[in-house]
Amino acid sequence: MVTLGTQGAAFGDSTLGHTRMQRLRAHPVPARDVVDVNGAGDAFCAGVCWSLLQAPADLQAACECGLRLAALTVQTEATVHPHIAAALLQ
Repeated sequence: MVTLGTQGAAFGDSTLGHTRMQRLRAHPVPARDVVDVNGAGDAFCAGVCWSLLQAPADLQAACECGLRLAALTVQTEATVHPHIAAALLQ
């Protein structure tokens, strides 16, 4: 997995000897809603880890979860969004 900032994330998945690269777009956050980008990368990693604990083989879902958390995080002054909960991640 590679984070691409406002461009989203990319990941590679190898199945049956074939590597497939996929790129996911970042969740759109209007510039007026971006408060602070500190913590966005950490939020992405936290979302990926949480998602992989739920479904270890689903890298796409993990990246999507990470991108969701990163988008939420940039919209708050806190480096960790105060309303993150398991229900929000599903």
